[in-house]
Parts: sequence; C-alpha cells; structure tokens
Amino acid sequence: MNVLYKIFLFSLLMQGICHPLFSQSIDSVSPLPDDTLKLNLLRKQAIALAEDQPNEALVFARVGIRLAQKLNQPVKAGECYKAAGVAHDLSGNLDSSIWYHNHAKSIFTEQNQPVLLANTISDIALAYYLRGIFEIALRNHFEALRLREQIGDKSLLSKSYNNIGLVYRARKDYSNAIRYYIRSLTLKKELADSAGQLNSLMNIGSSYQYQRKYDSALYYGQRTLALARLINKSKDEANSLANLGVAYAGLLQWDAAEKNLSEALQKAIAIDYKEPMYSIYEGMGNVMMNRKEYDKALDWFNKGVLLASEKNRKEMLANYYDNLADCYEKKGDYNLAYNFIRNSEAIRDSLLNEENLRQINEMNAVYETSKKEETIDVLNKESKQREAALIRSKRERNYFIVAALLFSALAGLTYYAYRNNRKQKEQLNNQKVIIENSLKEKETLLREIHHRVKNNLQIISGLLTLQSRQIENPEAQEAVREGRNRVKSMALIHQKLYQQDNLTAVNMSEYLDDLVGTIQQTFRDNNTTVKADIICNDLSLDVDTAIPLGLIINELVTNCYKYAFTGRNVGQIIIRLEEEQQRLILEVKDNGAGLPPAFDIHNTKSFGMKLVQSLAAKLEAAIQTKNDNGAVFRLTISNYQPA
Repeated sequence: MNVLYKIFLFSLLMQGICHPLFSQSIDSVSPLPDDTLKLNLLRKQAIALAEDQPNEALVFARVGIRLAQKLNQPVKAGECYKAAGVAHDLSGNLDSSIWYHNHAKSIFTEQNQPVLLANTISDIALAYYLRGIFEIALRNHFEALRLREQIGDKSLLSKSYNNIGLVYRARKDYSNAIRYYIRSLTLKKELADSAGQLNSLMNIGSSYQYQRKYDSALYYGQRTLALARLINKSKDEANSLANLGVAYAGLLQWDAAEKNLSEALQKAIAIDYKEPMYSIYEGMGNVMMNRKEYDKALDWFNKGVLLASEKNRKEMLANYYDNLADCYEKKGDYNLAYNFIRNSEAIRDSLLNEENLRQINEMNAVYETSKKEETIDVLNKESKQREAALIRSKRERNYFIVAALLFSALAGLTYYAYRNNRKQKEQLNNQKVIIENSLKEKETLLREIHHRVKNNLQIISGLLTLQSRQIENPEAQEAVREGRNRVKSMALIHQKLYQQDNLTAVNMSEYLDDLVGTIQQTFRDNNTTVKADIICNDLSLDVDTAIPLGLIINELVTNCYKYAFTGRNVGQIIIRLEEEQQRLILEVKDNGAGLPPAFDIHNTKSFGMKLVQSLAAKLEAAIQTKNDNGAVFRLTISNYQPA
C-alpha cells in the first residue's frame, strides 16, 4: 500500500513539474500531503539524473532548492545545489557549475557535513580538471583528501588518491601519478574492491608505458588482464591485451606482441569497442615493420590515421604520421616520408600552441580564483566588523553619547587607515601579478624556443636519414646514421625541457629511457635481442651537463649494439648514472665479447671514441675501461651542475 502511494505521489509530482507553468511547480503539486516527501523525491531525482540527464536534473534541483529553503532544510538544499553543479559541469557550463558547488560547499561547511563537503570539493576539482586547469584541480583534490583523512573512510580516500593520480598523469608527471595510484590500489585491496583494483592497475601500467618502462608496464598489464578476466570486464580485457602488446613490442618481443594485439583486436571487434584500437593499429604496424612487411605495416598505420582523424585525436594522429614516415623511408619513398614528417610536426606545433593557451588559461583561472577568494574574505571581514560596530553602538548610545562620538571618530580614523593599507596591499598584489605574468611569458617563450630547436634538430635528423638512403658506400652510410643519432640525442634534451615544468633542468631517468629506446629502434632490424637496464635515481641536470653526457651515452650504447653481440641472439646492457661523493658516475657495461686486448681509448682512430674523449674533457671526467664479463666504460665526472 505504501509503495503504491509513493508511485501515485511521484506521478502527481511529475505532472506538476511537466506543467507549462513550471515556475509554479511547487504550488501546482501542493495537494501532496507531505512536503518533506516531495522534497526527498526532488532531491533523489536531481542526484540520480545529474550525470546522465543533466538538463532534467537541473529542473529537479532548482525546484528542490526552493522547497528545501521553504522547509528550512539546508542540508537537502545543499545536496540539490551539488546536483545542479554536477549537471552544469557536464553541460559545459563551468561558471554555473562552480557557483552551485560553492553554494553547496558553504552550506555543508556551516552544517558540519564533512562527507558531503569533501564530495563537493572533489566535484569542483573535477570541473577544473576537465578543462585542463590542473593547478586549481590539484588544490581542491588535496583539500578533499585532508577532509577524507579526518573522516577515515577508506573508500573515499582511495577515490581521492586516484583523482590526484589522474591530474598528475594529465600533467605528464608520471612518477607522482604512479605514487598516488599505488596508494589508491592499497586501499582498494583492503576493501576487496575488485573493480577498483582493476582501474588502479590499469592506470599504473599505462603510466609506466608512457615512461617507456616496458618491464613494469608488462608486469602490471599481466595483473590487469588476469583480474579483468576473473571479474568478466570485457572492455578492460581488451585494453589489457592491447597494453601487453605495446609492452612486448617495447621489449622487442615481436611474436608475443602480435599474439596479444591480435587477441585484443578480436575482443574489441566483438564488443564494438574503439578505444584500444589506437594502440592495436600502431602496435601491429610496428610488428609488420620489424618483419619488413612494409605494405602491411602501411595498412595498419592508415587504419590508425582514419580512426584518429574521425575522433580528432591529434596526438595519436601525429604518432601515426611519424610511423608512416618511418615506413616510407624504409621503402625508399623519401618524398612521402618527408611529407609525413612535416605533417606530424605541423600537428605537434598546433598541440604546443594549444598547450600554451591552456597554461595561459590556467594562469588566468588561478589569478581570478585567488582574486574572488580574496574579495570574499574581505567582504566577510567587513560584514563582521560592521555587525560588531552596530551592536556596540546600540549598546552604548543610550549611556555615553560623547563616548559614542569619540568612538565614531576613532572608527573613522581606523577605517581610513584600513583603506590606505588595503590600497597598498592591492598595489603590491597588482605588482606581484605583473611580475608573475612576466615570468609566465618568459617561460612560454623559453618553452617555444626549446620546441623550435627540437623541431629543427628533428628535421635535420630526417634529412640525414633520407640522405643515408642515397649513399652507396657502407662506411659513409654508417657515418651519416651515427650523425643522425647524435642529433636525435640532442633533440630529446630540448623535447624534455619544453614538456616539463622546469625549463632549465633535465630529468635524466626519463631522458635515458627515451634515448635508449631511440637507439633500440635504430637497431631493431638486427637479429640480436638486447635488453637495456637503466639505473638512475631521481637525478636532474642542467642543459650544459645533460647534452654532452647524452652524446657520450649515445656513443657508448651504440658501440655496444654494433660490436658487443656479434653472432649472438641475446645481450644485455646496463647503464648506471648516479651521484657518489659529490661526483657523477656514469657506467656503461655489456655482457658481450669485451674490449680488444690492445684497446686504449686515449689512442684510438674511432671518431666516436674521440668524441667521447672530447666531451669527457669538457665535463672534467676521468675515463676508465676494462673487461668484466664484457666491456665496461666508467666516467667519473667532476664538472657538472645538478638542478
């Protein structure tokens, strides 16, 4: 009987809401016997529809706010404000979303509702995150995290950790992203949340993949796949298989790569799921490239181009153009190769411009938000001061008229001083903003310079590649190829600089991953599978140190690939770069044939070794060589600048 009554009540409410005179919807359903029940229905519908049907949710939310205010139920009014904020956010109305969310935030703060308050702040963070305003998003996520730590709810904490990880990944700060994803994973294990664990494992694996740490990406990919199959998540299974294929390709295990990519393709087609196709098409293309089946590779890459163009995925499109350029180069069609290189660079230039605009918008949003917060604080203080002064004046007016006059005079002087002080603060704040804007402009200019230098170096690299294909003399061809790799090692430095927040320091761990990955791609047609292990702590160096060091590592690792493993199927290279006793130690070691008995790096005709000596002298580095189950090169560097 009670259920039937609620259904009848809900139908009456719907009739009232759908009436043309919507502004009077509350009055039109006034015959309902219980306004509280009516409010609960409105509130629940607003919350339920906020994400999927935002326009309908706004209708329920606005009526719910009016009714909650009428019934003096502030918490339920806050929930309606929150639902309206989510609805506006998903409709693309950021200002309206923030306005409603801030109303909800004020209510939950006043009513001491920490859970609802933390959820609202998290929603605010999401609104800024979706628009690329990462600094404000992080600020709000950390505020929500502090509240949730006080509450002690592990489920909410795991969500905060995951959200923070997402923002860091969007900023390409993969190390921090992984740190927070792991925290989220730990809590989800304690909660026995299998779906949540799957999400965290996927996020961790993809972050390692972005870093080109394929061993770690493979480990987490295998865990993700096992869990996806266990809990029957078809989309996650397809994604996991695709990620595994990419990881195997990164490790040059081409048969395993093809197997996983093929399974991923079949799975994605079966469930009509497009997202993993980007990785599948690129991965299969690289497999065919390795087999020298270039026409098949072109087919896969062109499929990727069509998909990326259809979905307007510019970064993926640029990657596919790079792959097409590489493939046409190997086919000997240098004109097409050069055209695709230019197309790729044009897209990356546009992406850089978009990134610069995003950073400017973020800077403006941060400034405007700070200004609004400051204004609100000032107004609140002034309001409280006026209320206190009014109470005091009323209390004293009847007793001490003279004292009141004196007090008024004193208040006037105080207010005058306050106004002068406030003007001075505003002037200082304006000067601060001007300085900050100037610094941001300099950063943007410097970032653009690094990008242009990188582009020019890549164009030179592309031209050298094309030129090498037209040279018949093997020695000359090899010399040009080595020159191209040296140019690439310098280009990577400038690429790292414009992609990160610090424009003067190079993260050597990330740089070495990319540099060694590039060298591996150069020698991927060899019959030998070489595993490269990099040992490098969180070390950042200035440009003047990083460039010569990168060139040295390029020469030494290239030499390993060329000479160390002749006649062998597998090999290993270890690159170690660490600080020891205020010196920088670089060690490159292989398990190959070793150095010739009469080898002397200080008395050699090799241009590469002479280059290593010259660069080592610039860094004031002592060079040691030896055989230890393979060749070992050790540089002890005194002249370097940590950043």
